[in-house]
Amino acid sequence: MPVLLIRTNVKRDQMPPNMASELTDLMAETLNRPKAGTCIIVQDNQYMAFGGTTDPCASCVIQDFEHFSEVENKRISAVIMGYLYKALNVDKRRMYLEFAGVTKEDIGFAASTFHQFFGPTCNGVDKHSAPEKTFIWPEGS
Repeated sequence: MPVLLIRTNVKRDQMPPNMASELTDLMAETLNRPKAGTCIIVQDNQYMAFGGTTDPCASCVIQDFEHFSEVENKRISAVIMGYLYKALNVDKRRMYLEFAGVTKEDIGFAASTFHQFFGPTCNGVDKHSAPEKTFIWPEGS
């Protein structure tokens, strides 16, 4: 279910053409989540300033199911910011990355919520004892 929202003042034509695909793969691997449920949103050409200048900058949010901790956030931040530095030429000191943990009850999916499909466990396995790649997406979704 991870969602990565990137707001940047970099224009679309300055981005790699396959950036959404690359970020989907990177997020799925980094967060140990299925690609099928990974959502990437890039809002380009935003009117933004960071530190008083309009040099390339970004503000990002990663939303996922209660996945974050200080140690994980540092690792994830290094991966995502490293990619954005290379892909968008945004200095790592000119971007923020917010980690937003949510519960399965808080996210709508397939005309319900993730809690209906997965409850507090992953296919019957407690979420803290198994990676969420074990999720099986509901039929018809």
